[in-house]
Amino acid sequence: MVTVMVLPPGSAPVRLERIDGDDSNELVRLVEGNLGTCPLPTAWRSQDWYAFCDDDAMIKEELPELNRWAHHLGHAVLRGPIVIVKTDYMGETRSLRPADIADLEIRLHMEPTREALQSAAFEEAFWKAHPGGFAVMNMETGEWESN
Repeated sequence: MVTVMVLPPGSAPVRLERIDGDDSNELVRLVEGNLGTCPLPTAWRSQDWYAFCDDDAMIKEELPELNRWAHHLGHAVLRGPIVIVKTDYMGETRSLRPADIADLEIRLHMEPTREALQSAAFEEAFWKAHPGGFAVMNMETGEWESN
């Protein structure tokens, strides 16, 4: 069993959950949808933070509630719950320790970093250019194209 942090949508409080770190169904339950990775700023990844979200949340017919932590995590918009985990050097999920929890609380209490805000701005520009959320690079021109 490992402890993970759930960043819920809306104004619901951040919470900790104990799950079986080897059971992806536990993560599916927490993200309330289709399990996908949620990219984080380099500064977070370099300290072994990893995040999961519902990777279909942005294109569902009934959109999940907005997640207020999007900019902190380097995104323009996120919907639904986000699950934050810590990994070891082998990529295995490990339980959050009190120091990890304090680190996350501080990161979320501070203003989003410049890196996170730049990433969010890039993502916002992508969504404006590709509202369907899907683009393919034209290998002849190097440009991103979407329908």
